[in-house]
Amino acid sequence: MAEYILLSIILATWVILGRTLFGRDSALRKMVRRRAASAQNHEIQPEAEPEDADSTGEFALFDPRFCCRMDIAPASLNDGGTQALAVSMCGRICVPAPMHDIQVQVLLADITEGCEAAQPVLCAAKQWQLDGSPAFCYKASNGRIPTTEYVLSDWTPVVTIPIDLLRFPRRGMRTLQCITSLFSESTGDELTCATTSVEYRNPDLGYIDARENAEHAEILTVQLAVAVCGATTAPEAPALTVIEQWIDAREASPPEDHEVQRCRRLAALLGEAVDTCKSGRKLDIERICSTLRSVATIVDIYDAMKLCLKTISAAGTADRAQTALIRRIAQALQVDEKRFRAMSQKILPVGLHKEKDLEFILGITADMDPEEGRQRLRDEYQKWNARVTHPDPAIQGQADQMLALIADARDRLFEGVAASPS
Repeated sequence: MAEYILLSIILATWVILGRTLFGRDSALRKMVRRRAASAQNHEIQPEAEPEDADSTGEFALFDPRFCCRMDIAPASLNDGGTQALAVSMCGRICVPAPMHDIQVQVLLADITEGCEAAQPVLCAAKQWQLDGSPAFCYKASNGRIPTTEYVLSDWTPVVTIPIDLLRFPRRGMRTLQCITSLFSESTGDELTCATTSVEYRNPDLGYIDARENAEHAEILTVQLAVAVCGATTAPEAPALTVIEQWIDAREASPPEDHEVQRCRRLAALLGEAVDTCKSGRKLDIERICSTLRSVATIVDIYDAMKLCLKTISAAGTADRAQTALIRRIAQALQVDEKRFRAMSQKILPVGLHKEKDLEFILGITADMDPEEGRQRLRDEYQKWNARVTHPDPAIQGQADQMLALIADARDRLFEGVAASPS
């Protein structure tokens, strides 16, 4: 369970990074697309473009006599035991003067959908990130060039990048482009640039995949929450306010266009789901849960369960139909029973229940194996007995109520079970 939660947190981090990177249609993405397209065409940049050539036009970018190469190195060849992208360069390098210091820079782009739709490759290592973004960018001093025109006759290693540090836009077969540039250390001008590409099958969820899955999970979460709060009557205003607040919390601060549009879609979906419940039609809970399990992380699933419970709490009472539905949802989502029970007890105190449903509150049933039932009561007793002296009066009161309920369950279902552990 801990491994799954850690994986979910990692995925959530990539989702946030992806939203940060692309919510603004950032200058970074435009830069990568422009560089990828230019590099693909091997165009000599005109003198009028000081960004890509000096004022004299003496040093031509994408000089065909300067080349780079990127190979996929097997895990067995790397110290870390993982696959890596090995970048190297060779060919002609021109500099303004002898003994001129240069820097080398490597950018990675995913051009599977074409150069005009190029997407950056993200990197987990901060030392290999572009300033202010998680996009991969390797930059390092490459020493002095002894003459104004120098030729690397053999392939010279530039950098070896462990693939497990990289995050690609999508899963599956990807076309990766490597853009290798040389810069003047003193002026920062780009002296030359070359490009190469390789095919790589990405076995992991991409950051765009993760972002789309997260947004789909949000839609399904809203539908489940509406279904729960409308299990007995039409959804009430306090419960809908909780869902609206949950939607509002999805918006970044300050809000980006993508985030605003996403929240508007969720708000529109909320209205549609409420209309469905008011009309007497039922949402397909099994289909929603099945889809949610396929796209959501464990963190997303528990977030959905919390929202469903909070909608019940907001109404002030918990009806048996609502608790039965949310138990059905928890089972369909394969939520850990012990964690779900703890979450339910925290958000739905005993006092909120119209009926003291022992199965929902304590996980106790009449047909339960006696020894299992005794152990369950012992565990619950220990937990709540430790809270009767809690400094928070609300928790003290809930502990008293739970201990009374445990005693009632003991008397009605398991006669002779001790009130405290032996």
